[in-house]
This record gives sequence, structure tokens and C-alpha cells, in this order.
Amino acid sequence: MTQIPAGWYDDGSGSGRLRYWDGAAWTQHVSEPAAPTAPTVSTAPTVPTASAAPAVPTASTAPAVPTASTGPTVSTYAAQPFAAPSTADSFATPSTGADPFAAVAAAPGPARRQGKVWPWIVGGAAALVVLGALLIWAVLVFVERATEGPTAAVRDYVDALYAGDCAAVESSTSDAYYASWTCADIEELFPEPPTGTSFTVTSVDVSGDVATVQTRETYTDSTGRYSESWRYDVIREDGVWVVDFDEWID
Repeated sequence: MTQIPAGWYDDGSGSGRLRYWDGAAWTQHVSEPAAPTAPTVSTAPTVPTASAAPAVPTASTAPAVPTASTGPTVSTYAAQPFAAPSTADSFATPSTGADPFAAVAAAPGPARRQGKVWPWIVGGAAALVVLGALLIWAVLVFVERATEGPTAAVRDYVDALYAGDCAAVESSTSDAYYASWTCADIEELFPEPPTGTSFTVTSVDVSGDVATVQTRETYTDSTGRYSESWRYDVIREDGVWVVDFDEWID
């Protein structure tokens, strides 16, 4: 009897899998078809005729010898020798207490570039200087405007006296102060207009509608050259600054 060579054959169960024939009997080793498309099984070798088949094992212990049309048949299947893979994940599960981003968070960032500080200091100091200058200018403008009215009233009054102009003296003095004058008195002060006059304001003190103006006045008349200090009390009357009193100091 011709012996069937060892190899993988369809075991005739209709499952499509192959079982290994060791040349004498079926083994427990099977080959499952690949999913989803079963691989094409190569043409089985020529099955030897029945007369060449190996001795058939007894029905109780061995499967039938494969025939030429179906190959070996087997009535029972032994358990597969390959152990089922473990359902446990072969990869370790990270600990719930571990922060996977801890290493990234702890890693130091790139060093910051330190900017230059001195330009900010210089710029701030320059801004303070400009601001201070603006404040001083504002104060001077305010003082100048506040003292402009009283100073102009005194200058108009002195010019009216130098000119002996009674009407101009009246318009530059308060009603009460002008009442103490007469036009004859004004004309007698300077029979001739003085020459070489100078008029310098030395101080001004303004408080509401009342102001005090001090001056240094120089002039020459028919009797000589004079340099005198005067104090003037100035009030705002009907919205206009006028002289209310004058006093010679030295």
C-alpha cells in the first residue's frame, strides 16, 4: 500500500480548515481559514488509490483515511493545541495617580529676555519734567490774568495824573475815591506833563475783588528828578478794576 505523504489536507468537515496529516494519522493541529477572505488552497496532491492508502485505524480510535474525492475524514476533533490568548491587556495600565503631562509642566520654559530698564527711567523722568513745566506755565498764566486787571487800572490812573486829565482820572478811580478829588487839584499836580517816566510793578496781591499793587515810579518834572514807591488799593466796581486809594511809601 502506498503511503500518503505528510502535509495539510482538508479534513472533510466542511469548515474549510486544514488538518495536518503526519503520513500515518491525523494530528491535532489545524489551520483556520484566513478572514474575511479564505486563502486559495493549492491543488491537493494526487491522493493515492484506496489500495495504496495506509492501514485504516479502528473506528473508535482513528479517523477514516482520506479518499481521492474528499481527502481524509474525521469523525471527532481533538482540542486545538494552541492556547487561547489571554484577555488581559499585555500592556501595563498607567497609574491613575500619575500625571502624563507632569514632566512637560515641570520642564522649565525658555528664559525670558530681560529688557533694558534705563530707557523707561529716562522717559519717565522726561515726562515728569514736561508735566512740571506745563503746571508752572499754567500757574503763571493764571497769575498773570488775575493780576492783569488791577495792574492796568493803576497804570491808567498814573498816566491820567501825569497828563492832568480829570475825565481819565474819574474813569480809573472808584466813585468814593474820585469824590475826594477836584479837577483843579489834578491839574495842579503836574502843570506840565513829566518826562523820563518809568513805571514798574513790584508786587501784586489779589483776593477776590480786592487787590494791592505796589510800584516803583520814576519821572522828571520842573522841580527835579524823582524815584518813588507807591501802594495802591484796587477794587472791582461794576465788573471793572479801579483805584480806590493810593499811598506814597518812599
